[in-house]
Amino acid sequence: MPVEKGQLKPQDAERIRKNIVYLTEELSAEHVSLILYQENVFTLDDYEEIRSKPTRIKKVQAMLDMLMNSGPNEAYSKFINALETQGFVHVIAKLNDTVTRELL
Repeated sequence: MPVEKGQLKPQDAERIRKNIVYLTEELSAEHVSLILYQENVFTLDDYEEIRSKPTRIKKVQAMLDMLMNSGPNEAYSKFINALETQGFVHVIAKLNDTVTRELL
């Protein structure tokens, strides 16, 4: 099955955007991006590009940029599952508590 590309659902993208600094400070991209590769959110090239970045912050930024363009279907929920698997429950709580615009 090919990896889907395109914009996240607007409310999911807004949750990430509103927390981009927090996510960059809190996350480690190594294992989360590996899970997203395993779950067919990222391609092998995406995963290798993330790993090639020189610092933790650059890796997280690359991962979030790719996530924002991973399609409107299940990429965000798979990201949340990856965070849970890696013990980032405080990050999930912050994302879930983020108020987004009600889109009609």
